Amino acid sequence: MLLNPLRHLTGARSADWSGQPDRAMVSPATLEQILAHAHDLAILHGEVAPGGPNQLLRGLRISAQNLVYDSEELADDGRAGRRVPPAAAWLVDNRQLVRSQVLAIRRNFPEAYSRRLPRLQRGSDAGLPRIFIMARDYITF
Repeated sequence: MLLNPLRHLTGARSADWSGQPDRAMVSPATLEQILAHAHDLAILHGEVAPGGPNQLLRGLRISAQNLVYDSEELADDGRAGRRVPPAAAWLVDNRQLVRSQVLAIRRNFPEAYSRRLPRLQRGSDAGLPRIFIMARDYITF
């Protein structure tokens, strides 16, 4: 049976992927559920490797460059009188907010700190810091 690594966070009674409760019925995870989830992740992913380069900061750098370029293109479209979808208009209007958030991430999550975080060695998340998977799972559920 495949372990469901989110069973503690979702309140599912079974250990497999079936029987997930309605998300509207799920209350926030308790400390015990989070610790149990961390234990399940340790079983699923096995040993962790020492830290290494931060793949997410590299991805952030590339994404930020793309956002700057794309928002400039969208702004040009708007100035030229072409229709810009609402989400694109939001991006153009909030470019400074996006830039400030990118800078905050870079400032609050420096490369030196990232190198100290243990990395997963197996699975689709191999190479990512273990805590990122915990945070992603917590936010997702």
